Amino acid sequence: MSDADPGEAFHRYVLELFDALARDRLLTERLADAASPAAASVLETLADAMESARAAGELREDATQQDLRVLLCGVALQLGRFGERDPATWRRYGEMVLAAFRR
Repeated sequence: MSDADPGEAFHRYVLELFDALARDRLLTERLADAASPAAASVLETLADAMESARAAGELREDATQQDLRVLLCGVALQLGRFGERDPATWRRYGEMVLAAFRR
């Protein structure tokens, strides 16, 4: 995450993650598992990107890491349980998650 624009880096990372989740049901399930080392790594990277974007004034000031986990993992878990595989649908929900964090 060495982008000059932290908001753009966060935006791109979230959408890339949703693209990956659309293709990988196991990753979707693991992401919602708090004990999963893979999930912890992904969520740590996301949280770092979110903090950088928030510090740059590009996200809501009250956005927390818990908000990120609840919104992102909640959406991913539900789409996974619905068996959704259409990348366009996943991207749409990724954009909705991002909208919740915008100022």
